[in-house]
Amino acid sequence: MTTCGICHKPLTDALSVQLGIGPVCRLNQKIEETTHRDLFTWAARACYDYEIVDGVVCIVDHDRGRSVTNDAAAVIDDLIADGVDLSNRPVIYLDTEKTWDMLDVRTRAKEAK
Repeated sequence: MTTCGICHKPLTDALSVQLGIGPVCRLNQKIEETTHRDLFTWAARACYDYEIVDGVVCIVDHDRGRSVTNDAAAVIDDLIADGVDLSNRPVIYLDTEKTWDMLDVRTRAKEAK
């Protein structure tokens, strides 16, 4: 699933997937840019996809915005908000250097219950 780097809703069109941000958030971003002249505020969050394979949450970092590593707490919160049960499920991610690593989600998953 590809999600918007701002609101984390699924992206459904090719341009949005390419940019990592949906049309409503792009419009809001343009308004924000005009107001604050900050061209890079949309990149504050990690842009990633995830899927569950054989009980393992697999995240792919798209190297736009923050990295999954640096945005790990928010990424875990996104998974919990999507209804992913992390209590007994490992979470791995492919970082921008094409290396798989694991996120420790135990504390965050317990807090969400």
